Amino acid sequence: MKKAFWLILSVISFILCGLVYFYSHSDTINVAKADYYFKKNNIDAAIKFYEQAFDSGSLNKKARNNYVNLIINSPMDADAQERLVKFIKYPQNDEAREKANIFLTELRYEIHKKFPDNYVSQCTYNQKIIRWSGNTITYSFTNQEEAPEYYTQEIEKAFETWEKELDGAAKFKKVENDSQIIICFNTAETSANENEKYIAAITKPIINSNMLENIVTDYYLKTPNGEFFTENQIYNTALHEIGHTLGFWGHSNYPKNVLHMSTDTVTVTNDLRKTLTDSDINTIKLLYKIKPDISDNKTAKGEYTKYLILGNDMAVANAKIKEAKNYIQKAPNLPAGYIDLADGFVATEEYPKALKSLDKALMLAKDEDTVYSIYYNMALVYFYMSDYENALKFLEKSGKLRNTEPSLYLLARIYTLSGAKNEAINIYEDLISKNPSNIEYVIGLTNIYVKDFAYLKARAVLRDFLTHNPNEKNNPRLNPYGIVRIGL
Repeated sequence: MKKAFWLILSVISFILCGLVYFYSHSDTINVAKADYYFKKNNIDAAIKFYEQAFDSGSLNKKARNNYVNLIINSPMDADAQERLVKFIKYPQNDEAREKANIFLTELRYEIHKKFPDNYVSQCTYNQKIIRWSGNTITYSFTNQEEAPEYYTQEIEKAFETWEKELDGAAKFKKVENDSQIIICFNTAETSANENEKYIAAITKPIINSNMLENIVTDYYLKTPNGEFFTENQIYNTALHEIGHTLGFWGHSNYPKNVLHMSTDTVTVTNDLRKTLTDSDINTIKLLYKIKPDISDNKTAKGEYTKYLILGNDMAVANAKIKEAKNYIQKAPNLPAGYIDLADGFVATEEYPKALKSLDKALMLAKDEDTVYSIYYNMALVYFYMSDYENALKFLEKSGKLRNTEPSLYLLARIYTLSGAKNEAINIYEDLISKNPSNIEYVIGLTNIYVKDFAYLKARAVLRDFLTHNPNEKNNPRLNPYGIVRIGL
């Protein structure tokens, strides 16, 4: 009996020692595997093991050169572009990194030559590309009986104009319900002081669990003077808002573009009918070439990765800050510009400036949706500042308006970092039960158990996730869990 016990113990010790050796030398082992497949001309396998080697910290010069050459000479789809983008972020400045940088820069130049004079750099929403996955997009009207008949007619004409000019990049189909774009008519009064900017319509995406569910456009029925908008005014407004419903969330700085922030400019006061510019058309066409961060389809594709078109995160943030300041200059009494400015400051980690912008937005906010958004963003800023007391305070204020998944997820993260482990676990378990495919919730809960040395519980969380989502088995986000996920 004792001999059997010691034999089993020896076998277990041998296996554990082997695992420890593998994970401590995984960079070298993976380079050797990659080199083997490289010589065999098995490109996919070579790329896979080179990536695992670099993730493990390998700085092997030859391996890095081999890898970059493989990617550059492969079909340059969005996945290949993302591999190069990830590669240049590794902390190793060498010939391979320089080659990857130069290749990406030249490719970006060639792409923008195909779509000249675009303003796509201002398209992001919370630094993300959010657009529809397909090119046939449905729309419907609700409460259209509240509006004069020509309102819906002019909006439909605007859809037809966009479809014609985009030449197949996007098509629109009117349906009765269950549409992607929902058009509503707001009977509330549009208030504005003399010479003050006012909103003729507003478009917002409805996002749930990182999925785009709908995009809602709310058209006001009347001007601040109590008059109905004219045919041209509704048409111009629709051209602008349809650009947003396609996934362009910023504004152009050039007044002739339909996505310029021009609510009460000459196109309204003089009742001139607008036309789409080449810049408008090129911008949306290029947008629909970019792989989205959030869409209505988890497997949404794109020809280009966001980094290739817009640059790194800092470039995206600076473009957003510039666009938001321009918006504020033209409409200082609308909260949207200050919210966008805060978003840019968060990305550049200028948190006090972000809070100042959100305070200003809160003073100007008039509807519940906007107030919720501001409170939630304030909580997020304080979270990034590690001020969990204020983060909880503003999250509680937002929760009184709306208890959403993003709010609950942020609450779980706050509890985790502030030491309220059990409260965080309860929230994560509830979120996972509602949305078992969300890897962020799974990683959050798994990390709590790993840090608490509760490896069996961590393993159970990963096992359940992979059971529901077998296609996530090779997700690199799960690589850090090593021994915990062996055999899953």
